Amino acid sequence: MTYLFLAGAMTATALFSSFAPGGLSSADPSESTEVTVEADVKTMPHFWSSTSFGELKCPAYAPRLVDHHYSDGVPPGVEVRTFGGDGIHVFSASLPDFGNYGRNFGIAFATVTNWAVPSAERSVQLVAHCTVD
Repeated sequence: MTYLFLAGAMTATALFSSFAPGGLSSADPSESTEVTVEADVKTMPHFWSSTSFGELKCPAYAPRLVDHHYSDGVPPGVEVRTFGGDGIHVFSASLPDFGNYGRNFGIAFATVTNWAVPSAERSVQLVAHCTVD
């Protein structure tokens, strides 16, 4: 398997919508050109603490990430939602698709570090925005 590494930058992301973590937000994939796959929300209790996310990839019926840049440190089509403020750093490895459109179909893993100064708790969630287009 080939991984494409993306070094993240300090992010300043906002909560764009409020989906329940851990599942697909689109009930019927035939009615939408975009579906989301959400990782669980993870919390980092203080400055310099970190957390890891495992594989997050698009379902077979919407196999590619959308071609839209949501957040730094992740490939286009992956959104980093922060809860509690800014001040996080993301490093991820994408799952490239060298065939269909050359777009990624998810991430193999991601590591998120809390850089909040003064030290404060930060929570984060990764969301894959997937499409058939």
